[in-house]
Amino acid sequence: MKTLCQVIATLLVLGVSAIAQAQESPKWAGIETPTFQTLTTSVEGTSIIKVHVNKDLASTVRIIMVDHSGTVLASQKMSKYEYQKLVRFDLSQLPAGKYSIVVCDREHTATKTFRKEVTTLGIPLTAQNLVAAH
Repeated sequence: MKTLCQVIATLLVLGVSAIAQAQESPKWAGIETPTFQTLTTSVEGTSIIKVHVNKDLASTVRIIMVDHSGTVLASQKMSKYEYQKLVRFDLSQLPAGKYSIVVCDREHTATKTFRKEVTTLGIPLTAQNLVAAH
């Protein structure tokens, strides 16, 4: 099951990158499959991504974060006895780049791709600008 989700995640990341770029935004609408629903959101002012998963069936679901090359960075399992789960991924230690959240069970896969940007100062930090600010 773990290998199947990893293969699917890698294929989706590589195969739908053009579509995913057009859908990138700080907050996303939910995805619904016949077996589970997901909602992925960012927490304003932080590097936290929250993934909400709801399901009706007694099936196992994996919530996986992968980088642009398909390498699994983090993974959580939702047991068949859990019907709701909230998973938080902290991106603060990750470099700028493209990442995906993949939620999958044996039959369906849902993927959200996003980009972590580097924050830069608007004004170059020089001694002259520091003196002018005071």
